[in-house]
Parts: sequence; C-alpha cells; structure tokens
Amino acid sequence: MCKTVQWSGDKSQVARKLDVTMAYSIFDRNQPNTQISPGTMVWVVDDVEGEIFRGIVFNRSLNSNQELTFYAYDFLIYFLKSKATYNFTNVTPEAITARVCQEADVSVGQLEPTGVHISLLASNKTLYDIIMQAYSYASFSTGKQYFLLMTQDKLNMIEKGKNLIDFTLNPDVNLINSVYVDNIENMINKVKIYDSKKNFTGQVIENTEWEKFYGAIQDTYTINKEKNTQVEASMLLKGMEQEVTATALGNINVITGTAVRTKIFYVSVLVDATWYVDTDVHTWEIGTNKYTMQLTLKMQNLMDLKEGKVDQE
Repeated sequence: MCKTVQWSGDKSQVARKLDVTMAYSIFDRNQPNTQISPGTMVWVVDDVEGEIFRGIVFNRSLNSNQELTFYAYDFLIYFLKSKATYNFTNVTPEAITARVCQEADVSVGQLEPTGVHISLLASNKTLYDIIMQAYSYASFSTGKQYFLLMTQDKLNMIEKGKNLIDFTLNPDVNLINSVYVDNIENMINKVKIYDSKKNFTGQVIENTEWEKFYGAIQDTYTINKEKNTQVEASMLLKGMEQEVTATALGNINVITGTAVRTKIFYVSVLVDATWYVDTDVHTWEIGTNKYTMQLTLKMQNLMDLKEGKVDQE
C-alpha cells in the first residue's frame, strides 16, 4: 500500500513530520483503501529500533492518480500552535517546562537540568517559545545548547549535540553527494551599547579575533530595562557560517539534535571532525527498498534561541 515514507526534523520547525504516499484505488473495487483523515493517530515502527514516530495527521490529499498522501506531526506541534500567558518567579527552566506540559496535557520525559533560577514574563506566546525562552537564558549561564524532542508521547529537553551517533559520513562507505559552504554574510563581531536617549554608554560586546581577521562588522543595541543587556547584546554576535548538505545511505539514529563524524578527504574541515545535525529528511522508497537521508550539518552547535523578558534570580 505504501509507496514512499519520509520522516523529517528541523532545528527551527521542531515538531518532527511524517509524509506518506499510498496507493488509493479508484476503479478496482476489490482493492481495499485505507482512510487516513486529519486527526488520525499514526505510528512508524522500525524492525530494529522499535517505534520512531507517533503523531497526528494534519492534512490528507486524494488525487486522480490513485494516490493518497498525508502528513502528520508529532505532539510537539501542539506546543507550536498553542499560546498561553505566564508570570514565573524564581523557578528553573525545567520547572517551567513541566508546568507548560500540564497546559498542553503532554507527559514529561527527561528534562536537562540547568540549576539556574529565573523570573519570566510571557504574554500570549506559544508554549514552545516560552520553554525555549527560559532555556535560552539558561544557556548563557551553563554554556550548553538545548533542544526539544518527543519520544513517543513524552516531551524531553536534551542537550543539543551531546549525543554523538556512531556514524561517519565517508564517500567510500555511505556518502552519495555533499556540498560544503562557508560565508560571513551574516557576521556581526562588534556590538556597541546605547542608552534609551541614544547616547553611547562606552560598553562594547565584541569578538576581537573575528574583528581582526575579517574586519569590523558592527551592530548596535539600545538598553531595555526589561531585558538583560549583556545577554541580549551578546545574542547579536554571529560568526562565520559553515554548512554541509549531504545525501547518504540512511541511518535511523541520525536526526536533528545529534552529532556525527565526517571523513571527507577533499575538504580540510571535513577530514576528521564533528558536525551537528540541524535538519534531517529520511526517505524510504518501499518498492525498491531504497533508504536514504538528506542532512544539513553545522560546524557550530547552536540552539533555537528565543528572546524575551527574563531575569536571573
């Protein structure tokens, strides 16, 4: 019945997505047709790893080519589509996450501890933004990067990139094709801080190493009494972007939020390095038994930072 199955994730989109194309007979009345309408719960089960996806169908399409297509999201979609207002005082990001999960009626799995106590005012924001706003602030204290991930029906906050998969991209073994790109189009290496009357305060947040090598590329930040100046100004700094897009033989454990090794001899930074998975698309072509994956890898391990009014206690 199934023709193709795609299972994908993205650091910014967050909720993992399932795209399926199935046969849907119009003329052969002896051929049973499966009805998979919006609201249907679907699973993907791997023979070795077990359940890898559980989610809800959001869209279905039937066409005259005798195909049924649908896509589903895991339960993180409800954190992206639902909004709430909270005023948290002197609590940890993990406690905030647990409270938000109650709002979404989703079970709590493993939450990466931070040990950071904050006060957070969130007005009419998505549940996802509220959680990530809290963990974004904690990130500046812990130095860790964080990523939300559903396992079955439980929400987990993991340390992004900590899970180094036993998988190496190698053109002699599994790499089908790859493209490496580096650029400084979005670089900001110096931030000057001004008060509310646009007077320079004398404060500068900068990366002198970047500034010396690439030249000064400057931005400005105006002090907001409701926000932490050092944190907010530091968030404006951006280094050189390095990215690999690759198509390889599939490995079900290589998903967004994990890390892989590279042994690609024709690019110096890929000869023997660790790269972080920011997007993944796993595709199974059922008829040919072909399983491949398309990956976007980053040299820098960065979370999906969210700004907002947060104070550290």
